[in-house]
Amino acid sequence: MRISLPLVVAAGMVVGGCEQSSSVNVVAAQAIPLPPPSCDGYPRTSANAVTICEERSYGPLPATGNAGIRSDGGVVQARGGFRTDLMLDAFVYATAPTEEAAREVAAQVVVHTENNDFHATGPANTGSVSTGCAFEVGGSCVADGSSAGTTWTVSFVALLPFRTDLTASTISGLVEITSIDGTSSFSSTSGALVLTGLAGEVMIDSTSGAVDVDLTGSSWRGAGMTVDTNSGAVVFHAPADYSARFEFSSDSGSIHSDFSGTTTSGSYSETLGNGGATLGAESNSGSIHLRRK
Repeated sequence: MRISLPLVVAAGMVVGGCEQSSSVNVVAAQAIPLPPPSCDGYPRTSANAVTICEERSYGPLPATGNAGIRSDGGVVQARGGFRTDLMLDAFVYATAPTEEAAREVAAQVVVHTENNDFHATGPANTGSVSTGCAFEVGGSCVADGSSAGTTWTVSFVALLPFRTDLTASTISGLVEITSIDGTSSFSSTSGALVLTGLAGEVMIDSTSGAVDVDLTGSSWRGAGMTVDTNSGAVVFHAPADYSARFEFSSDSGSIHSDFSGTTTSGSYSETLGNGGATLGAESNSGSIHLRRK
């Protein structure tokens, strides 16, 4: 069974090594839809390699109140809803000099679901010479091909109960989380994080990936959110009548608020509406933008 969810990313974000649009600045962009992970159009052939895709479905799985999703270079996509179980689709992408070799690599990849800790293990990647974007997941380049050796990665698409304590992480892939209420943490080294309709206590950590937060409703429900990034841009999209307190700091990046019209650097705080939970962002060199929807 294929789980089909809309994948969103801010125009101009660099996702997994491939820029989605060079003409739109991420700090001014609204999240836009991209196709979800898929095996359509595979196998694909690049200069010196063939990439195959296998879709594996798991579930229904018992809900335990918490879940974790980890991927090195693939997309991590999760959506909460009014349900009492979990469903998972895993897309295994393997690249090798021939299709037969790629399928042998994929056969060695094991997707783990024990205790709702979703991740994959497999053979060591042996690619040595980059040939660019060998394949795409959800419109995003997630791995380089190689003129010698093999590589693999796994993308995950999960349906979860709305109230779930969720952790999700990737190195270079995109993380997209929608409608989750719980004590959650999401992290990426260089991939973008796109977060919509969240609640609870949320912690975001990114090294260089952009962070796009789409706030919904009239206020934040729960303890709040903290975003910590080194050089990635951070964007909060807030409704015009939203109530919350925002606290931002950036060592060398700019800070801008559509609501107050302020553009500054260093530290900045602003209370919208009746205040409430604190939504914060700290960046070393990335820009921070509070955007009015």
